[in-house]
Amino acid sequence: MQLINSGRKEKGMNKKLALVAGGILSLGLTTSSFGALLVQFGSEPVSDSLKEIQWTGTQLDEMAGSLKTGWRGDISNYDGTATTDNQVIGGLSIHTPLSVSGVTGSALNADGSTSFYDVQLELSGFLKDGPASPVAVGVPMTVQSLKVGSFVFKGTDDTKLLEGTITASVLFGIDGGSIASVQSTNVTYTGGKIFDQLVANNGTSTGTLSWSLSDLSRGFGVENGTVAGFAANLTGMFSTPRIPEPATLSLVGLGSLGLLRRRNRR
Repeated sequence: MQLINSGRKEKGMNKKLALVAGGILSLGLTTSSFGALLVQFGSEPVSDSLKEIQWTGTQLDEMAGSLKTGWRGDISNYDGTATTDNQVIGGLSIHTPLSVSGVTGSALNADGSTSFYDVQLELSGFLKDGPASPVAVGVPMTVQSLKVGSFVFKGTDDTKLLEGTITASVLFGIDGGSIASVQSTNVTYTGGKIFDQLVANNGTSTGTLSWSLSDLSRGFGVENGTVAGFAANLTGMFSTPRIPEPATLSLVGLGSLGLLRRRNRR
């Protein structure tokens, strides 16, 4: 049984690693006007059974559950000060190229970036905005527009790390598939320790997001005019048009991949 579970986790992490690596590569190939990595996030430890996000059929939200128990992958269980090998399921790890000091459950890296452990994600809004629409791209795909939403990342001691609003976003996927995405080019960052450092470094407080939803609990598809409800594992990133120079960003991308590979080996 342990070998089976280990194989499943390794397969899941390989998939997530490929998704995030592709995202980092795409960021590296774009011009500065399209943005640079601000925050990359994913669950750690990884669990196939405890999902991070859900689409209820009418709203995109973090998985339901007590904010204090840590029984969901997106929810902190307050063990961020423990070594990564001793942390248990519940909570996200997030990574930023900015240096953010003095936050419980964080680590400053040699390249000047910062990692945060056992982070909690909270979402609000993101209601459906009209019916789902088919997309003709050679494969059967469906797009669901979403209304205004907001997000906040909180550290293991509830310190606010980054928050913002998203005025327009879409949920889309290949019909019948087990993966989906959320995309937006209308993100405004409004607060948190990461935001403070972004402003201090003369960064831009607007940006984009790209979230990868994998291992959907049911095939992606339409039901009663909207995308049918599902739960999913979540990895993702936020970007901003201006942040440290490109040389620094390339180091962060490589450092982030190293972090994910280390998780994969575990």
